[in-house]
Amino acid sequence: ERQQRPRVVSSHARAGRLPKTFERSGARLLIVDRDPRDALVSTFFRLKRLGQKLRALECHDARLGAAADACEKLTLETVFDDFNA
Repeated sequence: ERQQRPRVVSSHARAGRLPKTFERSGARLLIVDRDPRDALVSTFFRLKRLGQKLRALECHDARLGAAADACEKLTLETVFDDFNA
């Protein structure tokens, strides 16, 4: 059964990695980009949560403690200072 048009497909693939048939299909490609500062803040909070999870697992492997320390020491100020450098 054919799908109704327009169809929307979401992907994280780069435009150059799309199948060759995409170019010939006449389909339109909409690229949505994110402000890198927004992505940086999201990554910061993801790393902070990761640090907490690693701390909980530290009893299984001492190396996880070092990774947890690195995640927990991060501050938004230092992250943005590094980003703007």
